Amino acid sequence: MSFVAGMLVATAMFSGEVPASERIRKLSSYFLPPPGTELALSERDVRDYAGRVDPQLMRGFLTVNPPSGRCFTVRRHADTPDLTICKSTQVSFLLTDLDRLGRLHWEVITGEGDFGTELVWNTPYRAAVLSPIGADQAATHYKFIKDCRAFNSAAGRRIEVALLSGETWAIDFPDKDELAGSAIDAPDPVVGKNGESLKNQEPPNRFEDRKVWAISWHGSHKMNSSAFQPKGSVAPGIVKGECRYTYQGTAEDPDTGRIECHQTDGYSMVYLPLTCLRRIKPK
Repeated sequence: MSFVAGMLVATAMFSGEVPASERIRKLSSYFLPPPGTELALSERDVRDYAGRVDPQLMRGFLTVNPPSGRCFTVRRHADTPDLTICKSTQVSFLLTDLDRLGRLHWEVITGEGDFGTELVWNTPYRAAVLSPIGADQAATHYKFIKDCRAFNSAAGRRIEVALLSGETWAIDFPDKDELAGSAIDAPDPVVGKNGESLKNQEPPNRFEDRKVWAISWHGSHKMNSSAFQPKGSVAPGIVKGECRYTYQGTAEDPDTGRIECHQTDGYSMVYLPLTCLRRIKPK
């Protein structure tokens, strides 16, 4: 039997029913950065390829350093062959390997009888879904968010969204949030959280509304879509569309706020998950 083959059939690091949390803790020291921390794409790829190649082809790297005399089997994306790693090795990942919440998932097997341990890393990256004006509206178009920066000062509330394609989008928010609506079945008069009257706002049909909007009318805020500025300043009110935004994320990604704009500068629709949106939420 060869040296490598002998390693592959070595007894697993874990015996019996070891809790997943303990498995992850023990494996963490063999990965750099360790699971549960944040990964980033290669600075060189982001710097040199922005605007030149599809961001989904940009790479990041992890170092796998198994203990002496042992091999790890790493299962990655379903379409990617397993890796057998017996010494310190730098392993690349692509933006396409991340799930829609920007997380990288690997399953690591430490030997015979080990059914695998899932390791997860976070990243700051999110996918923006959009429909450019004039493009095929049936197709799904994406841009990838590199960074989200929040500014809350006397000059107003602003979010700047840096994309992996090299662009920067700006979004200006009103000084005071305006509710898009309230409970769908509430009788008139409807009163918002801050006491403002919403009597003249007719609740849309919930199901019809969700055919058009990903962000629900209920519980979100609204503003004119001229606030979304992907190509530079847009005169307030010159664009007649609407944006909805919410500081509340989804159940899977609760800390990531969301904004959705229809009929805005250059796009018939944009949907952006924003990791920094909560930083401009009024106290």
